[in-house]
Amino acid sequence: MTQTNKEYQLVLQFPLKDAAADLFDHFLELESELGLALQGDHQLIGHDLGQEVINIFLASNDPEKAIELIQETIPKEDLMEIVIALKSGRRDDYQVVWPESDQRDFKVNKLVN
Repeated sequence: MTQTNKEYQLVLQFPLKDAAADLFDHFLELESELGLALQGDHQLIGHDLGQEVINIFLASNDPEKAIELIQETIPKEDLMEIVIALKSGRRDDYQVVWPESDQRDFKVNKLVN
């Protein structure tokens, strides 16, 4: 993953419903659109595949603005399926920030780097 000097890391976690190529293509399109929308104050730093999820990693010094841009960029039908989590500094634990009422423990379980 790319190194960054941003204070916060966000993870967008998409459910991996099946291994269909069109699902992965859709994910790559979303990642590309996010990269364009988040230029400047925020940085797309990579993605990975987990057993049941696809993660996109972002870095930002203004996570509230990053979340706002994410919500404006991702289509509503996709936004309803994702979880966005945030951590600050070098901490290992994430806090779910979307959906706002979600209280689950959040983990990034990587299968492939």
